[in-house]
Amino acid sequence: MRFVFNGIFVLFMLITGSVIAQNINQKSRPKIGLALSGGGAKGISHVGALMVLEKAGIKVDYIVGTSMGSVIGALYAIGYSPDTIAYIARNENWDELLANNPGLRQIAIEEKADFNRYILELPIEGRRFRFPRGVIDGQELSVELSRLTFPVYNRKKFTDFPIPFKCVATDITNGEIVVLDSGNIAEAIRASMAIPSIFTPVKYQNRLLVDGGIVRNFPVEHVKEMGADIIIGVNLSKGFLQEKELENIIDILNQSMFLSDGEDTKRQREWCDFLIEPDLTSFHAGSFNSADSLIKRGYDAAMASFADLQKLAKRLDEEFGPKEAVQIPKIDSVLLTGFEVEGISKANRDLVIDRLNLTRNHWYTPDVFPESMKKVYGTRYFRKVGYELFKYDDGTRIRLKGNENPPSFFNVALNYNSFSKAAVILNLTSRNLLGKYTRFSSTLNIADMLRFKSEYFKYLGTAKNHGLGISFWFDNYDFPFYETLARLAMYRQKYTALDVKYQIASLTVNTAGIGLRRELVVLSPNVYGSGENYDGSIVQDRVYIDFNLNTLNRHYYAHSGSKVNMSLSYFFNNAPDFKLISRDSLNGGFTSREMTNALEDSLITSRYLQFKLLSSRYIHINKKGTLVLGLYSGFTFNPFKPEANANTVFNNFMLGGLVPNFRNQIPFVGLSDFQIRTNNFIGAQFGYQYELSKNLFITPKFNLGYHNNNFVRYFTSNDVLKSSNQLFGIGITGGFNSILGPLDFTIMRSTQLNSFVFYVNLGYNF
Repeated sequence: MRFVFNGIFVLFMLITGSVIAQNINQKSRPKIGLALSGGGAKGISHVGALMVLEKAGIKVDYIVGTSMGSVIGALYAIGYSPDTIAYIARNENWDELLANNPGLRQIAIEEKADFNRYILELPIEGRRFRFPRGVIDGQELSVELSRLTFPVYNRKKFTDFPIPFKCVATDITNGEIVVLDSGNIAEAIRASMAIPSIFTPVKYQNRLLVDGGIVRNFPVEHVKEMGADIIIGVNLSKGFLQEKELENIIDILNQSMFLSDGEDTKRQREWCDFLIEPDLTSFHAGSFNSADSLIKRGYDAAMASFADLQKLAKRLDEEFGPKEAVQIPKIDSVLLTGFEVEGISKANRDLVIDRLNLTRNHWYTPDVFPESMKKVYGTRYFRKVGYELFKYDDGTRIRLKGNENPPSFFNVALNYNSFSKAAVILNLTSRNLLGKYTRFSSTLNIADMLRFKSEYFKYLGTAKNHGLGISFWFDNYDFPFYETLARLAMYRQKYTALDVKYQIASLTVNTAGIGLRRELVVLSPNVYGSGENYDGSIVQDRVYIDFNLNTLNRHYYAHSGSKVNMSLSYFFNNAPDFKLISRDSLNGGFTSREMTNALEDSLITSRYLQFKLLSSRYIHINKKGTLVLGLYSGFTFNPFKPEANANTVFNNFMLGGLVPNFRNQIPFVGLSDFQIRTNNFIGAQFGYQYELSKNLFITPKFNLGYHNNNFVRYFTSNDVLKSSNQLFGIGITGGFNSILGPLDFTIMRSTQLNSFVFYVNLGYNF
């Protein structure tokens, strides 16, 4: 019995001793810390270093990052593998992500026409202009960071991540180092990379924060403070760039920011047990589209320490046992149970929640929330709008945080066009200034061709997807008058219109409306032709229905999407008052005659229908090429006198030019603006847009069409076979997408002309 007892006691002591020894070993296992420096796009090289660490078997216990190092470090701390982070870096659309605005698709359909069409947008607050704190608000970047960090949305302490994490920012009000370890992780890393003057500062936990690299670009000290015994540092800064290496504004700002960081970085480097410093001399802070090369540089630099890192990992595993690999938390969807708002006025709260298009007590995947944010931002009521998810007992709530735009903006654009010549375009846009859920816009085109338009729109309904609009137009311009493609005269046209319209919209894609418009058209010859010249005016009313669709990714040089403008108008109450003026070859003067009833009936019908369609489709073929298709048509028909000529004179369709600048203008490659006047036309365009290099395009294109003045004969006669009624045109356009807008140079020719036509358009038109 005593032998059995002693045996049990010995066995107990062995087991207990083993457990105690194991616990002691686990507690004494050295902690490995990882410090990732800032460097703009060069921070993508951190991914290559992470690949080597995993290849060597290194299990990181703490991570601290600054600027781009905070982005890569946060994703790794959450549980993303280096391969996944590399995939993200390679496939992100960095141009859109770092732009000041999202793509055109996310903008509300009522706002698309004016979005990103001005070279200067000045917010007006009170009686003065308010200049922004930075060039880029980072709307798209913040939304994307929220999407990527979704797996830890319910972990508000960054030290609770699969790998404990912190990031470094700078308080711009006092220059203090701020180490962020809790709150909204997406906004924290956005603050850490907010390069002053490039990105706007981030208001975070009652502090105004900018890029941490200003005070500590290489945050080794803070990894040590977290408890790291062994520190691996990846430093992307190797002193100051030389003159030839300072290639752009980001490089200049980075260098100026880090002038005082040199000594601090030297001290931080000394605390590293393993120091990895990639050779990035051929890259700059904006090289986001060189992800593969940057990753390779980081990988190659880390491989120099691979043998020592592998020995460390092997020794730790043998001495303390293997450590479990970090995995990203699995959260596929959340149950949305409520909404919260922060920084959004009471006047806009209903609009925001309606535009989210989210329903309480419904399950949503992480990709839904960024799309909802884009819809809210697309209203243009906000300079920036973001979100944060909070876990509660009954589910998840979404908190919306918005920085509202001032109610008014003053906008400026410049334009030069072969037809309309040079112009300065001034615009004033106000939202909610003339009532709740309203938009008011006035635009003035200052040039030889004076043009003005003013529009007021009132959103109605709980979803704010329909409303009532009132608009006023005035055009005063000269245009050539052609006969059989030869210029005969020059006319001055004054067009004035007052329009009332009810419209329903599907938020960002399309609108359908019905309206009533009264128009006054005044024609007078400046240079008289050899034949009869029209001189006078007409007042006319029209009831119309229209449909507009826009899914383009941008106004010019789109890669994908469609644009459709279609209308059907019924003209009535026409009141013409004009005469015909002819040169008197005998007396050397002019003679005039009043309109006879017969002539009036043949030229201007009292009632008629007019249909117009302008549509284009962009199909992305490959990375460089886009197929461009167009369909254009216009028909004028008198249902009360089907056989009548119905030559409207004042409402002819004007064929020619490449930009539909004026009412009833239909573009046609190969013809100058207004070169053919007709009542009925149908045509198609085909083109291939090729991107030679970033923002530089070349587009060969051709189109064909058929026109006829008589609607009935258009479909029933053999006129379509006549060469005089057929149109063919070809052209090639070189274009550059500049900060001033599109810069297009086109050379074109049609089968009806024996000469080439040159066409230039610089900037956005009126």
